[in-house]
Amino acid sequence: ILLQDARRLIDGGNPAGAIDLYQQALTMDSNNARIYSGIGFLQAQQGNYRASVAAYRQAVALEPRNADFYYALAFGLANIRDYSGSVIAYQRAIELNPNQTDAYLGLGAVLTRQGELGFAQTVYEQLIAREPRNWRPYEALGSLYLQQNQLQSALAVFEKGQRLAPRSAEIKVGQGIAYLTQGNLAIGLEALEQAVK
Repeated sequence: ILLQDARRLIDGGNPAGAIDLYQQALTMDSNNARIYSGIGFLQAQQGNYRASVAAYRQAVALEPRNADFYYALAFGLANIRDYSGSVIAYQRAIELNPNQTDAYLGLGAVLTRQGELGFAQTVYEQLIAREPRNWRPYEALGSLYLQQNQLQSALAVFEKGQRLAPRSAEIKVGQGIAYLTQGNLAIGLEALEQAVK
């Protein structure tokens, strides 16, 4: 009943009240990974990433084969700038569920923040090989090339992504920045204008 009440509080826009009920439920069932996961999710929604990480650590301790819990833990760790811990958690999420696209994208983003650009590139390329019809890894890889001022490589990858998602604002912004950086103002501005339409 506490968990049903918590769901009603969440639906009613009261996540803090729902967290209180989840914590009461833990006094009755402290070995329920789903309760810890619920707390972690709600804490993350409120921007309380340290509390979210603590809850997800409990969840993965109780269910060490749950890829979603590791993904959420990695996300929280990245938000508190524990990038090394985040990399480990993303890698575990991918190991448990190789089809978890967001884990690859998160891992690539964290590796980029750490300055491990070659490893980030490898992660994005692996995802492209796994999901060649998904535009998101093309956008991520193009942005990585753009960050390294590899403009031709960035444009080539953005072009592939645009074929898959012609309306993607993210890809158009990347293309616009690449063209502007090359000094191609007309095409760059046109791409940026398309991004905001």
